[in-house]
Amino acid sequence: MNKRIAIAVAAAAALAGCGGASWVDPTTGTFSAQDSADVMNMVSGAFGAVARQPAQNPVQGSKALSQSSIVACAVSGNVTVTSSVNANCNASGSACTFNGNVEIDLNTCTTQNLIGTGGLNASVNGSETTTGNVTAFTVTEHVQGGITVKRASDQSIVGTCGIFLDATVTSDGTTETVHVTGSICKQAVAQ
Repeated sequence: MNKRIAIAVAAAAALAGCGGASWVDPTTGTFSAQDSADVMNMVSGAFGAVARQPAQNPVQGSKALSQSSIVACAVSGNVTVTSSVNANCNASGSACTFNGNVEIDLNTCTTQNLIGTGGLNASVNGSETTTGNVTAFTVTEHVQGGITVKRASDQSIVGTCGIFLDATVTSDGTTETVHVTGSICKQAVAQ
């Protein structure tokens, strides 16, 4: 999988979530819409940084999909991403399918406004096809979990932010489309 697809997969993972019937949102405290947006940026920025590390050839070459990485957060702290994704490609590498799991652990990940600590679980599956210089793909992501959030200004606890999202990213090789639904800190997310 090329670097562009790895970035799309990572972005979807940062935005996505699932759960099933047993999901119980762990959100406690009062989160504003801005707080929820900051949490989204915290997670997506860190996970996207992992995907931007050099990726080579089919899916197995993407650091975001095939190994553990540690990425610095905007102000301080870090995010550890541990993944186990299986890929099956044809002999020429022009068509691949993949699926697996990703764990995202925020370790006092600090942005300008918030500090996040905790873990998220994600599952990923999809396919890609390369024809000439054009790579088309579809990626479906499911992410859920909860992180403890504090204010960066005074270390006061905001609460636990539940993250429960579904995302699909598709590309025809020219245009990428992202569809996201779910919630962050009980704030609805829909794109």
